[in-house]
Amino acid sequence: MSDEANEIFGGCQAFDSDWSLDALIRAIVLQYSEWTLETLSGCVSINKIRVRTQNDIQNTFTHYNDAVLIVECINCLDEDIVCPDGWIASFNVNGKAFKVNDFLSQYARTRIFTNADQKRIIACVDRRANHVWIQAFESVLPRLMTWYFPLEIPEETKAFYRAIAVNEKAYRPVAVARKQLGDIVREGNGTRQADAERALKEAEKKYEQYEEEVVSILCNYVNSIAEKINFRAIRLHRMLDGIADRARQSRMRDLKSQIESSLRSIRDYRNTIADYYRNLDAFTLELNGLEALPPEKNDAMFNFFNNHKQITILDVADSELRFGVEDTLEFYDEDEFERVFKGGRSYLSNHSAKVRKALWAIFKERRGVIRIQATFKLRNFKLVEPIRNGTFVDGCMPNPHIYYHACSGGNETYYYQYAESGDWDLGVEQAISATKNLNWGDSTVCSEMVSWLKDNDYTPCIYVADGFKPIDKVEKGMKLISFRDFMEAIALTEGEAANG
Repeated sequence: MSDEANEIFGGCQAFDSDWSLDALIRAIVLQYSEWTLETLSGCVSINKIRVRTQNDIQNTFTHYNDAVLIVECINCLDEDIVCPDGWIASFNVNGKAFKVNDFLSQYARTRIFTNADQKRIIACVDRRANHVWIQAFESVLPRLMTWYFPLEIPEETKAFYRAIAVNEKAYRPVAVARKQLGDIVREGNGTRQADAERALKEAEKKYEQYEEEVVSILCNYVNSIAEKINFRAIRLHRMLDGIADRARQSRMRDLKSQIESSLRSIRDYRNTIADYYRNLDAFTLELNGLEALPPEKNDAMFNFFNNHKQITILDVADSELRFGVEDTLEFYDEDEFERVFKGGRSYLSNHSAKVRKALWAIFKERRGVIRIQATFKLRNFKLVEPIRNGTFVDGCMPNPHIYYHACSGGNETYYYQYAESGDWDLGVEQAISATKNLNWGDSTVCSEMVSWLKDNDYTPCIYVADGFKPIDKVEKGMKLISFRDFMEAIALTEGEAANG
């Protein structure tokens, strides 16, 4: 057979393998069924399994879909196998009973089950299904595959299956010789054993000659069917089937994807153009309004900065104004400070007792108020922005949020809000509020603040009242002392209180 045919039938190998059964069933399907390339593989699938329990046998009805399933049962082939719906275990061809199970059981105890609707056969064998059993099984396929064979089987077809059946005259001497050799081996008779082995070899040699004839008959039958079919065309059709449609579908998917991408780009461009038009309208409206105004005398601006004594204008360049805020540190969460202060492993726990007592006196007891500063810029009299590393006055601690990180926290939201509404003065008011604020929840910033106080402990930046009493409000005339002096004074007042 050609290579194309071998892809369907399988090649001619040794008879004791399963190629003959595989090829024969495929030939039957090709000859008697209305097969297609899509259904062919399912119609001709053959499988062989080995099981060890009755439950495993029962599962074969539902767990496998092979056209022919040979089940080698190891010590578990009982008589009480329950057939599911659609399966039968007895056969009657043309009204004449033929006991297939009894026939096949001559070579290995067998139970056969068929399902005409599913076109399936399950053959249960109580030992290995050897080539003799397979040969016998092949000869009864017309009685099993009733869904393929016609009711009236032609004589030449019957003759073929009789020709491939097990030849008892050829096989019986082999079986007898094997039994005799087994009996002699068990008896331990060495002289007779040699004679028995020679007799078995002669019987097997004669049977091999018969097998060669059967193989020839089977190959001729398969080839006779193969000659009627253009396997090359089938193979080409199978390989090329749907390739053009798959290419078309692939191109369609690519085009759909490109169309969707193009539509998304168009929508994005339209949204961008719409944004440009909105901005253009807003810019034009603002420009027209500014052009219609008379020259400004800056009286309102002057009054604003003049009335806010804590603000110092540092410089003005074009439309940008830099200013500094000098005030007192007042806005912080006392409860958060206490939680951090008393935390066993907080960022304040590694400082000396003197430093910790001073911090407690400032932020919990309010016996000192820190003088604080920050710098900002006002761009185009619209947007306020904090300036990093900015200072403008001595004797004043820089706000750590702004000085180290140019961060105003939640105040930045208001900067942009007031810039949009044109309320620059409210933005500056918000900068003053940001300067007076400290977030004890920010360990990095607060650690930097304590480090600044320790590194600049000679800088007078802490307001104190007489007797270091708690301060409700910083008033004019209050004394400014350094952090070092404050620590010493707190330690001294606590000592005096202790001595009472």
